[in-house]
Amino acid sequence: SEARAAMREEYADYLATRQRDLVRTGVVRVETRGDRLDVAAAGEVPGRPLDQFAFDEHEGTLRVATTVPRVRNAESRNDLYTLDAGSLTVEGSVRDMAPGQRVFAARYVEETAYVVTFRRVDPFHVVDLSDPSDPEELGQVRLPGFSTYLHPVDESHVLGVGRGNGSAKVTLFDVSDPAEPTVADERPLADGWSAVAESHHAFLLDRRHGVAFVPGSSGGHVLDYTGGELSVETVVRTDRPATRARYV
Repeated sequence: SEARAAMREEYADYLATRQRDLVRTGVVRVETRGDRLDVAAAGEVPGRPLDQFAFDEHEGTLRVATTVPRVRNAESRNDLYTLDAGSLTVEGSVRDMAPGQRVFAARYVEETAYVVTFRRVDPFHVVDLSDPSDPEELGQVRLPGFSTYLHPVDESHVLGVGRGNGSAKVTLFDVSDPAEPTVADERPLADGWSAVAESHHAFLLDRRHGVAFVPGSSGGHVLDYTGGELSVETVVRTDRPATRARYV
């Protein structure tokens, strides 16, 4: 009936206007006092964080990247919140990064956040956190596929490991100009899977030699990332999926 349809529409509008109130994440600061653990402060932010890399504390400010799930006609939202690390009160936020997508990776380097969101394309966002009360998205670059792990390799580049066109892929982002980040290079791997997608411990960076080790389903790939380019130095073939590499 028309009345029922009107009620459904009004309910959908009600949910959309309160989207950030429906799913929230609690944050608790626990202090150690001798052999006791005491709750010193509690706060909350809308949405859900992806993993431990969605959180970071820097000089008294806690930063949290979240995804607010889709509800009825309202698309999912991606936000980044800054909180006072002592009181856990929200100081500022950047909201609505790539509506309709969700956070796939996050990484913080001092006063800058790098966030990957994804649905059909992979926007790589650069957020300025130098003023916790007024964080600002400076720029983004869009590319096919997505990154599930980000790792800063030098002052101007961030390396992303993820997937694209059905295979594992490594992307080198140039962030020397935060307002206009670019894809310096990308390298598809001859593997459909990488253990980095399940654990960041699978990734190994060797800054001394300028290489990174990325495991794949048929071996381990050693990639040179220097000079703003990605090149395969060698591939260590294995009879099972490679999972880790360590120096001894």
